[in-house]
Amino acid sequence: MTQNPSFGMKPGHKPRKDCSPEPSNSSESSYETIEEPPTKVYKKDSWTRDCDGYPFFELSKTRRVTVRKFSGKMLVDIREYYNNGETLAPGRKGISLSIEQYEKLKSYLADIDDAIQRGVP
Repeated sequence: MTQNPSFGMKPGHKPRKDCSPEPSNSSESSYETIEEPPTKVYKKDSWTRDCDGYPFFELSKTRRVTVRKFSGKMLVDIREYYNNGETLAPGRKGISLSIEQYEKLKSYLADIDDAIQRGVP
């Protein structure tokens, strides 16, 4: 079963653009040119950029943390991704945290680590 990326989206909302290169009409030229395929991700230390230019951090093969802008606001997006045939596409399962919510989460990290070490009752 495959997920429909536009399922559950608001009316008028366009699904995320595909990062695949556009097909070209090379029949007009008699010269054969060899083009390198476009780079889809850009590596920078522990993070990578997606095709929209947003930095993301891979948690697993199907989960990412992405720092992005939406409606002019910075968000920390933790989301599951699925394979749509050629590339990974964002799924519906996930959460977008405002910077304020992200800062609050960071303030709890030591307590969360402590709770993990102690275990649950």
